[in-house]
Amino acid sequence: MIELFGRMGVQPVIGEKLNVEVDASSIKTLVAPYELVKTMRASILVLGPMVARFGEAEVALPGGCAIGSRPVDLHLRGLEAMGAKITVEGGYIKAKAPAGGLRGAHYYFDTVSVTGTENVLMAATLAKGRSVIQNAAREPEVVDLANCLIAMGANIQGAGTDTITVEGVERLGGATYSVLPDRIETGSYLVAAAATRGRAQFISMNAVAEGTGTVVETIFENRFMHVHEMVRMGANIAIEGNAAIVTGVPSLKAAPVMATDLRASASLVIAALVAEGDTLIDRIYHIDRGYECIEEKFQLLGAKIRRTPK
Repeated sequence: MIELFGRMGVQPVIGEKLNVEVDASSIKTLVAPYELVKTMRASILVLGPMVARFGEAEVALPGGCAIGSRPVDLHLRGLEAMGAKITVEGGYIKAKAPAGGLRGAHYYFDTVSVTGTENVLMAATLAKGRSVIQNAAREPEVVDLANCLIAMGANIQGAGTDTITVEGVERLGGATYSVLPDRIETGSYLVAAAATRGRAQFISMNAVAEGTGTVVETIFENRFMHVHEMVRMGANIAIEGNAAIVTGVPSLKAAPVMATDLRASASLVIAALVAEGDTLIDRIYHIDRGYECIEEKFQLLGAKIRRTPK
């Protein structure tokens, strides 16, 4: 995301303690190019703020994990409710605000969407008038974003509930803000501790646990693409519809495996920590999208893990 900001003309500075200072007054282009957006689905989050602030934006359709259909129509309909004109041409979303800027609106999400809520929320902070977002996502990350925007001067109420009310302001200012830690990353290390007995995600933990466990996926249809890779390591896993039936085995064996998406990649790393022998995981760029310096953090915990040259 920082690389995308830099391409657009923003000047981010990363400090020694991994704090990031951003000066967004220097934006030179309102285009988020495909070669960067394709690698990270969260890149779609530049759409709402740019349309609200500059009146237009051009953002490539997002990439990220190939774990099923995750359309961005919820984002686009929210912006259209505020008056934006949106077209999709040549793989790019082209959005333009009406004369005078975006207008406050009532918008109901047909399906709860975290990034959709965040995109509409950011756009609403600079829209004229009141916006009411219903069936909004209630995740801690949405609350954290709202608190950050409030620190910058936004007028937001109801974050953390399914109805968020935003009174648009003329402009936002700078602020210093400590971002909420990544709870999914935290969970991954907890699962790694359990699996290695010291000991992923849950399929990795179940793979070496006694008895049989079931993991049910309720959102994405292709979340279990990594199961075949874990079977190569000796795991006993059967897929039945949207459920993975995992029967624990005494141990896993090292094997060359391929990362398929972000969370599945972490699962393979955890499985490799448990496995006997040296496991080589290919396509680790998936991991890097969600886990900063993962090998260094595991090394601090005593794991034998290293990044090999490309």
